[in-house]
Amino acid sequence: MKYFKPHFLLLICIVTVVHSHVSAQGSYYLNAEEWNDSIGARMQNNPAYEFVIRDPSLPDVLLIGNSISIGYTSTVRKSLEGLANVYRIPENGGDTYRFLDRYEIWLSDMDWDLIHINIGLHDLKRMDEQGKLDVEFERRIAPDQYQANLEKIFGILEKETDAAVIWATTTMVPEGSAGRISGDVKLYNERSAEVLKKYPDFHLNDLYGYSLEIKSLQREANVHYLPEGYEKLGKEVAKIIKVHL
Repeated sequence: MKYFKPHFLLLICIVTVVHSHVSAQGSYYLNAEEWNDSIGARMQNNPAYEFVIRDPSLPDVLLIGNSISIGYTSTVRKSLEGLANVYRIPENGGDTYRFLDRYEIWLSDMDWDLIHINIGLHDLKRMDEQGKLDVEFERRIAPDQYQANLEKIFGILEKETDAAVIWATTTMVPEGSAGRISGDVKLYNERSAEVLKKYPDFHLNDLYGYSLEIKSLQREANVHYLPEGYEKLGKEVAKIIKVHL
């Protein structure tokens, strides 16, 4: 088994926090111009990143997560139309270190009613020193560190917001996926369950269990989904959010 060199791990952590367009106060959620600046040109045509025109009479929901959550954001928003203002962070949520580096910007000064968080696939992935996905290398973030990071994240959410918090388990990793081993996802979900037990006011969305039900809608040897799969995931996420709004 191969391992990262320490200086490379440090470099990864530093690189993940760089996002020059995002303002310090996070006012992009309420300002269309700042929002478009924050997401960058590459995401301008992605419906998941469209600017949300806020209805002040509705609760505010924030989706935090990686590319899987990007894929289901639009369906969640559509499913909750007229029930909630559904925002997402203006970037890929990445791993647990990225949350710890960027949570103040992501939460901003919004008075969130509900936060749905889905982080794990980037923690368990394996890469070589050039950043290429390779299962011969160690996991990017070890299980013990993942659990320790979640302890910090859950503590932050409990302290920094009065929002209802929903933790979504990490979706399945098909056999043959680049840089990821199928069995790892169960281990990381078990670690998150250990942390969640300490926060009885937080809620669980067993998205992993649901992903097993729709595995035929996942791309072959790939953690990502076909459009029909993302729509199913989005409807499931919306269903769980409705329960806790």
